[in-house]
Amino acid sequence: MSLVFALDGNMRDATLLCLMAEDQIGGRKVASKRELAERSGGLFAVNKNAREELVGRVCGGKAPKVLDFGMDSEGDDSALQVNVSLVRRLALEQAETTDPAFLWFNELTEGCFREALVLSLLLQAGGDKEPQRLTGRKLLELSGGLYTDTREIYRALSRLSPIRGGGVVQQPEYRYWALDSAAINSRLAQQAVAWVGHESPVAPWEAGLRLILATADDAATTLESIDLAQS
Repeated sequence: MSLVFALDGNMRDATLLCLMAEDQIGGRKVASKRELAERSGGLFAVNKNAREELVGRVCGGKAPKVLDFGMDSEGDDSALQVNVSLVRRLALEQAETTDPAFLWFNELTEGCFREALVLSLLLQAGGDKEPQRLTGRKLLELSGGLYTDTREIYRALSRLSPIRGGGVVQQPEYRYWALDSAAINSRLAQQAVAWVGHESPVAPWEAGLRLILATADDAATTLESIDLAQS
């Protein structure tokens, strides 16, 4: 989740980097768009241009330089390489400070980073104790730059309200928001029971992430690291 934070909340970019690193460190050829879409567990099913969009964000300065651009063996086309050292640092640097409540909210919202972040902001503002008046400016300040448009925040709040089916955020009056702690605790308790009763399936990007975290630099391609991803 630290890596997702570093990539401006883009779970697709984080997953893509992990999948590409898995191939790169394992010495395999660059996967095609179709292969990446299949291995993403459905994350790229709708948009198979995830790699091109990540390249655009890196080149445009909107994302950290997590990709290196070289030349392939033919000397014609750009060859993408994951900057494993940088990705590893990004994945580790915020790990200890990531709010545990955010991780629970991320699970509650089925992995929707933006909605989990909004719930975290509301909790940070004291919305679990009483309704809070949150202006657009205040919400942007709380987000620490992860949101740049208040409309996105209000859309997320709307999706989490009972009217839109979420039901974990209440709006007793205009611009006042509160967390429905009883509903949140009930859902998280149900999720905890499900975790105890069933093993969680391995996410498609986990092997790549383990390789990144086990790799000290871009050149490390040892059999030990490769075996780690398959264990």
